[in-house]
Amino acid sequence: MKKNSSIAIMIYLSASFFLMLFFISMIFNILGYWISGGDDIFMIVKRNIFIYLKVGCVGFFVGFAFWLFKIR
Repeated sequence: MKKNSSIAIMIYLSASFFLMLFFISMIFNILGYWISGGDDIFMIVKRNIFIYLKVGCVGFFVGFAFWLFKIR
């Protein structure tokens, strides 16, 4: 097996972009809610978890595109 196998790079790029966008969207949404005077932060996370997952999936496809066009 090669030192940097192509499949491992694809998984790494896709997963890292997914996690990055997932956590960034969640953190900025929570901070905006908290700054505007929100009381129950856990309720907004529970209510918007599917939005965070959708944004994370966009990151997965961006990572795949980076791998597909060999942008490293």
